[in-house]
Amino acid sequence: MNNSVEYSICMANYNMAATLDRAVTSIAAQLDGRFEIVLVDDGSSDDSVAVMHSLAARYPIVRVVALQRSSDRKLGETRNVSVREAHGRYCLLHLDCDDIYAPHLSPWIEVFHQIETAIGSDILLVGQHIHMAKRDLLLANGPYINIFRGEDRNMYTRFGGQGLLWILDHVDFATRLPKTGKEHFWRTVFHTFDHMITDFRSGTGFFEYLRFERIKANERSVKLILFRLAVLPLTWLVAKFRPPIRHEQALDGHEVVADYRDKHRGSFAALMARHGAQPDWSRIPEASRFIFDVE
Repeated sequence: MNNSVEYSICMANYNMAATLDRAVTSIAAQLDGRFEIVLVDDGSSDDSVAVMHSLAARYPIVRVVALQRSSDRKLGETRNVSVREAHGRYCLLHLDCDDIYAPHLSPWIEVFHQIETAIGSDILLVGQHIHMAKRDLLLANGPYINIFRGEDRNMYTRFGGQGLLWILDHVDFATRLPKTGKEHFWRTVFHTFDHMITDFRSGTGFFEYLRFERIKANERSVKLILFRLAVLPLTWLVAKFRPPIRHEQALDGHEVVADYRDKHRGSFAALMARHGAQPDWSRIPEASRFIFDVE
């Protein structure tokens, strides 16, 4: 293990050659020798691996892990590979290969450390398109199960069940790179369908899901609402024929998870105040303070 690396940016890729260079460049350009970027390719059929090696040649902090494609390995396990391969004491997760990041990563990490110190124990901090925790804490708790979609929400329920999960409200400084209309449509359909199956496999009841859909209706487009309602019976039926996903100490059901999130989320100032501390704004560059100064 490289002892000079403190932070590992863990990224999983599959067939994102079109956006990979811009995404990784936006991250690498902000980092110094305390960081590494671990790029795990899940057996892409496009030019992703070649793009990755080109990035590694330009940025010494980039490491490439190219896997052979396997139908048994889902996104959750690919993310696990990135954590296991990491050399850093801390891992930053869910920085995706189709997002570009404004230069606020180091300030976000500073905010993490202030919150971690105020709480006084190891935590998983979840933000907008960025998560962070100690590598050892992640490995001791999975961190992901081997499913395609919903691997992040499953992790939240397990970390939340142990009181390890905190949610930071901040301005999103990641921008999703555009896809064609056709790509966006099929991505939404496939991912939504798989997410819903995972929710039912995790113990959410049919009528509980209907209540949750009603609560979230004002956050979704009419088309997405209609699609989700149309496939609700089918996803529930498909889930019945797949093994259940259950864990000891995990939060159980949408309503329990929503209640936990409400009680364990807040702005930088709010999370610090909840633990009897004040933010040290002097450690946050002035150009980045607006990211965290939210209510």
